Amino acid sequence: FNSKTTFSKSYNKVYVKNWGARGDRITIGPIKKSQSGRYVFQLSYSNLGHINTGITAVVKRIELRDYQTNRLIRKGIIQMPQNDQERYWIDSNFFELPLDKRGQYKIIISDHFNMSYFSHFENYLDRGGKSGYDNRVHLSEFKLLKL
Repeated sequence: FNSKTTFSKSYNKVYVKNWGARGDRITIGPIKKSQSGRYVFQLSYSNLGHINTGITAVVKRIELRDYQTNRLIRKGIIQMPQNDQERYWIDSNFFELPLDKRGQYKIIISDHFNMSYFSHFENYLDRGGKSGYDNRVHLSEFKLLKL
């Protein structure tokens, strides 16, 4: 996180508020597991908005790197579609990670583009349109689950 990161509390969770502007980056690590195998990484988030458009569905780049050498091991995309008040906190897609118990790793999450970055949405009246691109989200948990 950076010095502009804001934390808040709502719906029984402490969370990072409106994270993910251009240039924002999260580095998680070192990660060391006692058991080798396949794991998945997932984010718990809130992205309140109209669930029928997808314009501000949040899309972020994710990388798994060796903690010591910074060697890229795997890269992909994390997606966080809009949600509504009925389900304030929901989960992103999974990102699969091959982890060896002898290794140390880090996960880096950074900006990617969503539909609001495209100029043909400039006339859209809601978030991500006339007000400019919007690829921000509230983040409440980082999950690392063994398969």
